[in-house]
Amino acid sequence: LPGAYGAVLTVTPPVGAAIQVQVTLNIASPPTLVVKPSFLQFTSVVGSAAPASQTLNVTASSGSLPFAAVSDSFWLQVTPNSAGTPAGLTVSVVPGTLPANTYNGNILVQSGANVVVVPVSYYLLIAPPSLLTVLTPALNFTGSPCNTSPSTATINMQATGNPIPYTATTNVGWITI
Repeated sequence: LPGAYGAVLTVTPPVGAAIQVQVTLNIASPPTLVVKPSFLQFTSVVGSAAPASQTLNVTASSGSLPFAAVSDSFWLQVTPNSAGTPAGLTVSVVPGTLPANTYNGNILVQSGANVVVVPVSYYLLIAPPSLLTVLTPALNFTGSPCNTSPSTATINMQATGNPIPYTATTNVGWITI
């Protein structure tokens, strides 16, 4: 076990006084893995690109340690699978055909009996519905019976979210769209 241990060694010659020697043994704690950050969080929208990868930094409390890294979830990847400290691990989410939900998994980094578990949350969201807004509430035209040049006007619209297909129609024959 780590700690300081002491003893006394006594040497007794055939002639003369005994000699005592103090002996100290210091046993250091074994190095431990240090993984930062201590948790990861990803967010994306169903049907969009996967979120950007994130990095876990793996070091040792002292010296260098070999280690292995694995994911416990099929939608969560970590590379490389093994290395030595210090090292960076790339953690990626692979949404595939996952439905919208909150997913929780772990990255396990292990060196011998030393295991560090890094919780990972993935929030896969449904895209908010797109909304089409007409910004021009009314159009007014002024003309005379002798004017053969029709006036033109623009209707301004704005879409939030994804592009929205639309059609424009009229209920009278004197308006051309």
